[in-house]
Amino acid sequence: MTKEEFAKMKQELEAEYLAVFKKTLSSHEVFLQRLSSHPVLSKDRNFHFFLEYDQDRSVRRKKYQRDVHWLFQKCGVKEVDDFFEQEKNFLINCYNKIKDSCAKADRMTRSHKNVVDNYVHTAACLHSLASEEPMVIKKYLLKVAKLFEKLRKVETLRMVRALVSLSIILASVLILAFLKTTDQFLGYICSIIGVTNP
Repeated sequence: MTKEEFAKMKQELEAEYLAVFKKTLSSHEVFLQRLSSHPVLSKDRNFHFFLEYDQDRSVRRKKYQRDVHWLFQKCGVKEVDDFFEQEKNFLINCYNKIKDSCAKADRMTRSHKNVVDNYVHTAACLHSLASEEPMVIKKYLLKVAKLFEKLRKVETLRMVRALVSLSIILASVLILAFLKTTDQFLGYICSIIGVTNP
């Protein structure tokens, strides 16, 4: 819990306590007014002394401060449940594995794109070179340029297939998240990322 959250919660509790205190005080005033209008109590000197006494008659303020201090001490303490702690750690590990896998997939996609760009550049250079060379070499250069064009198409298809399979995996994870039980969902995630289910 941060200091800002603690200060905000403290202000909210103080405001709530003040509202309850004012409500209680007003109901006590009404009660005391009714008592003072009673025929017997209106003539009682001790009752008048009680109503006119202006010094602090209670220790409630100290008790309130002690209770509020205890409450704020307890608010900062976290109860540790081994099951939820284990589940949290497992989910953090899964998240880290998925994040690493996505980063590797991004790097792989970038490398495929760089290879495709290099194939395009090489094919264009071979075409321009073939236009300047004699007929015998020109034929071979054009065949090599076509080879690089085909390689570019194959590499592009590999990249698209990888992206499609990644999107299928993500879609199946989302579907399992909504349709399966937690154990089956976690087992599926573990099988995808290669982690043993706890």
